[in-house]
Amino acid sequence: MAGERERSRYRGGTMYGWSGGLNNRQTDYDLTSDELRDGVNVDILLSGKLRRRRGLSQAFADPGAHSLYSDGSRFYWATATALKKATPDFVVQTLLTNTALAAPLSFAGLNNTTYFSNEAINGAIVNGAYVPWGIAPPTAPPTVSGAALGTLYYHVTCTFVTATGEESGAPASSVALSDDTEVLNLSGIPQPTDARVTAVRVYVSYKGDVELYHHIDLPVGMTGTTIRGPFGQGQLLRTQFHAPPPAGQLIERYYGYMLIASGSVLYYTAPFTANLVDMRKGYMAFPERITMVMAVNDGFYVSADQTYFVAGFGTPGMALNPVLPYRAIERAAVHVPNSNDVVWLSERGFVLGAASAGAKNLSEGKIVVEKATGGCLGVVERDGDKRFIAVVADGTSPPLVSSDFLTARQDQIDEVR
Repeated sequence: MAGERERSRYRGGTMYGWSGGLNNRQTDYDLTSDELRDGVNVDILLSGKLRRRRGLSQAFADPGAHSLYSDGSRFYWATATALKKATPDFVVQTLLTNTALAAPLSFAGLNNTTYFSNEAINGAIVNGAYVPWGIAPPTAPPTVSGAALGTLYYHVTCTFVTATGEESGAPASSVALSDDTEVLNLSGIPQPTDARVTAVRVYVSYKGDVELYHHIDLPVGMTGTTIRGPFGQGQLLRTQFHAPPPAGQLIERYYGYMLIASGSVLYYTAPFTANLVDMRKGYMAFPERITMVMAVNDGFYVSADQTYFVAGFGTPGMALNPVLPYRAIERAAVHVPNSNDVVWLSERGFVLGAASAGAKNLSEGKIVVEKATGGCLGVVERDGDKRFIAVVADGTSPPLVSSDFLTARQDQIDEVR
């Protein structure tokens, strides 16, 4: 036994701390005196000294809880069947019950509204209460006919409007021939299923034109009426072919836009209109599933088949620039407090994402990350120290992780025997 202890004794020199941090790429005997192979429930300070992590205490139990998020005044999470919120003093309320909430949720805040989504469901939280994300548009326009036969074309369509002024998208327009007296008969006016809708807004083109303008708001329940000109004098229709944002595995805010990753497609809302997506052109397609979308002050990072930086978004000079030849682990990303930077866990370690495509891998030289199907990443700031803590799902050890030195020696001995 004495010989075993002698053979495994550390011979790298006097230990003054581990300022070199963790290193799981090198074998035990190749580590320098300031590097650790592993550390459990400890933080390595900038000085290299170790500090035990503080223990945890349970605030309350909720079996199956996942996807924790805070907007600064409340925090939210989901279970297999419910979306819940709690105040800082742990008063819990269920906001929504739905089995589609079982999958991990992504959250983002914009204009005092918290949005959430997974691939099966999305929604919004306004003043602490759940509301659907956007308003389903009419499935078809009203049927229109001219009161008098003529040779002038009139286009008609409609939207749904709530009491707060939120407006849905509009379907394609109906077309009728009439004369210049500008009298049109409407029938089959679509009706909403959303209880928030209080009016059907009718848009009509100027005689012989194709642009549509707001003409009249009709009360819910009215399915037919006659409208009279002059037409083409109200507000221009800007939401034709728009729809509520689709459900997606990831969402992110970028200035006045909401970004929604649905499979391998990144949708984006109309500017300063978080509830509408132009389904004709409001998207970007990628070769593989999107695993990360994180915004900085002059663009945003997207991970799919590799990691990209989108610069000049919303301008004619928008560019999609590859920055790293590998992907991020899905959902393992976070905004760095009190900065414009973001951090995510990639297939090759922690990456710091700064403005102007300034992406830098912080740990690839020393740390090999487990292969994982997903994860989460958080920031802990305490006692003058900042830590990024990652948890991964279905992790498996990659081949680059060095095997333990003593285990390797024992294997060699067994082969000789």
